[in-house]
Amino acid sequence: MNKLVLSWIGICCLSSQIAFSTIINVPGNQPSIQAGIEASIDGDTVLVQPGTYIENIDFLDKDIAIGSLTLVTGDTSYCSQTVIEGPMDTPVVRYHGNTSVFNQLCGFTIQRVDSSSSSEYKILCEGAAPLLRNLKVLGYGDCGHSGGIRVASAYQPVLRDSWLAGNHAVYGGGLQLRGCTEAEIRNVTAVDNYATCGGGIEIWSCDETRLYDVICVGNSAFSNGGGLELYSQGEAEIYGGLIIGNTADCGGGIIAQSSSCNYLYLSDVTIAHNRAEQGGGISFW
Repeated sequence: MNKLVLSWIGICCLSSQIAFSTIINVPGNQPSIQAGIEASIDGDTVLVQPGTYIENIDFLDKDIAIGSLTLVTGDTSYCSQTVIEGPMDTPVVRYHGNTSVFNQLCGFTIQRVDSSSSSEYKILCEGAAPLLRNLKVLGYGDCGHSGGIRVASAYQPVLRDSWLAGNHAVYGGGLQLRGCTEAEIRNVTAVDNYATCGGGIEIWSCDETRLYDVICVGNSAFSNGGGLELYSQGEAEIYGGLIIGNTADCGGGIIAQSSSCNYLYLSDVTIAHNRAEQGGGISFW
């Protein structure tokens, strides 16, 4: 197994979290991202060069970072140049069971050309504490339609600086958070996603969720929450954002429902041009 140990110059380019890790280059040291994961140990970084990688990947419960060159350079143009395209009707990216803040996925376009199930998501995190950033999760061309991101039973999950577009799911077309604690969503755009409930984003039975500069535009739900659905939510705070042009049967822009939704705070949020049979802008149920 060949590994490239960082030089001092390389270390200076990385965040403090990965400053002293070993970098496994793909395809330089390993032929695929999954091969890089399998060759890694806790604390390593799997660094992926630009290209399209036809594979489904699993973190294998390892405490590692997987990133395009965006991870080490900060150049977000590498997100579009580095594509993971899942060929199978399973999550394109899966990880679970690891609670380290070092565990992160950064700087990719995630997509699937064909899918026969709307119950699967392109990124599935279960019982982990993921840091997801600088991602484009796209559903256009996904014939059977699959959801964007699902994070379940996670402590302090973070999604930042990402674009969720054209995804379809039963719950949470672009993003679903379920049973999470102290979740943070920052600078995330959900566009043209669809679900039965929570067309853009669904937050279900979570505690202390905070959203910053979130944009939900042109999403739709067959039932509730075209832009954003909060269901059995403990506390939710939204600081800055646009909820525009979403549609649903109830709560075109936002719906907060269930008797256990006990706190919703909005500051500097524009809610406009949403449509619904009940509660075009916001529905409290």
